[in-house]
Amino acid sequence: MAEELTEIMQKFALNSHEYSVTDLDAGDARTGRQECQTSLLGRIRGDKIANYTGVKNFVASAWGYPKELKVTELGPNFFQFGIQGEDIRERIINGGPWILDNQILVLSRWYEGIEDDPNAFSIAPLWVQMWNLPLHCISKKVGKKVGAVFKEVREVVIPQNGGKEGKHMKALVMADIFHPLLRGTTIKMNGQKRWIKFKYERCPDFCYTCGIIGHSEKGCQSKILVGNDQQENQYGPWMRVQFGKSSPQKEKNYYKSPSKRQYWGVENGELVRKESKRQEEEYESTTPRGEEVLVGRDKGTNKPKERVEHIPSNLNVELQVQALVSKEKRVENQADRDNVEEITLEKVQAGAQQSSSNKMMDLLKEMERCKKLELQEINGEDEVMMDRSC
Repeated sequence: MAEELTEIMQKFALNSHEYSVTDLDAGDARTGRQECQTSLLGRIRGDKIANYTGVKNFVASAWGYPKELKVTELGPNFFQFGIQGEDIRERIINGGPWILDNQILVLSRWYEGIEDDPNAFSIAPLWVQMWNLPLHCISKKVGKKVGAVFKEVREVVIPQNGGKEGKHMKALVMADIFHPLLRGTTIKMNGQKRWIKFKYERCPDFCYTCGIIGHSEKGCQSKILVGNDQQENQYGPWMRVQFGKSSPQKEKNYYKSPSKRQYWGVENGELVRKESKRQEEEYESTTPRGEEVLVGRDKGTNKPKERVEHIPSNLNVELQVQALVSKEKRVENQADRDNVEEITLEKVQAGAQQSSSNKMMDLLKEMERCKKLELQEINGEDEVMMDRSC
């Protein structure tokens, strides 16, 4: 503060009122001190400037909507949270990590001069997974020993399921985020050394060049010297636990449950299942609703195709009717008709009557009419061919 005052006096020519000094005693700051003692201070570490409303809504939801919560913006990414109740403040400051828009909110209790302390808000909680431990070494006691490379180990958890990469354990640690994230550590047991790999859950954005939380590669001013046989990026996405919605730094992985809805269409007279709605829409786009389409064999066959009215693809029953009619056509063309079950329009009509669908009955009548017209066309073509042959 003295250096700042000296710099100001060197830059500006202060008048008598500006140069005068106002004395303050402890009593003058009593009210402000009490307010600070019943609040927590937080700084968001990251390149993005957080929105006040977004921060207020986030902390209210994450902290269980504490009563009389008061949020004050002290500066860019710097906030004061007034919280009544020491037990609530204790629970919040011992919780976390608090991740807002892939940036970490670091909390601290107030102390005089905290806003000017460059080392303030340097310690933050992180969940770190420990991999490659021998099976008989996965215990809370070992977890606390391995986690001693961090500032503090608050909790050790041994998951019941190991996952695809094997069994592991994790610990809630207090890490110095002003230093690069630890990629792992080495243990020694029975004279043999083993590398223990660290992965971070819900890890905020960090620099893949220097490994420090709070800035990206573009804003990094550190230059890491690597050997000829070492990889250029010493830090990267492999240090994250890949689950849930990821950071923009990571590949976009949205684990959405597959839709249970099934899509159907007709291709070459067959009722086929579509892999997606897009394929169904492509089919419908080439088949205008209400128009006649040809359903039958591929091009080049000398067999006439069957004309039927386009059937909306979202009506499974109607699609089944269309498939049955196409199947009847194929059965009629087979040589051995005695060994194949005959599928007739009468059977389809019986099924339509059971569904009590007026629309279905109209469709069947139209299909039957189209079939008669088709037979008439076939007979006409045969007569023309006979006349030409004569």
